[in-house]
Amino acid sequence: MRTALLVLLAFVAVTAIPSGLILMIRPTDAFGMTTELLEKTPFPNFFWPGLILAAVVGGIHATAFAFLMLQKEHFLRWTLLAGLSIAGWILVQIFLIREFFWLQWVYLLAGFFTLLMGLQLKHKELI
Repeated sequence: MRTALLVLLAFVAVTAIPSGLILMIRPTDAFGMTTELLEKTPFPNFFWPGLILAAVVGGIHATAFAFLMLQKEHFLRWTLLAGLSIAGWILVQIFLIREFFWLQWVYLLAGFFTLLMGLQLKHKELI
């Protein structure tokens, strides 16, 4: 269980950080996205969403990974925050852009399983 959670945390961190940086720098070249996608959002371009994705979502997942890897006391707090951050990111994204892409399912499930596995690991520690 711990290994699967580490893989999941690493997966989201390793995809969120570079994707966020790419959104900040060259979203059209890398992902083929135009600012038309942001017309119904408060963002004029992809800079701020990219920064949030890289720093907040990616940073939280990287921190949760490190805490779990090092078996630090607060790993559960960071793991739950990681699961909530990616699920929240996707839900807000869907709400703002009013479109749904298949990849969003992958990350919603990642958030769900991160929360589930984190709670199961904590439960095993208490037994």
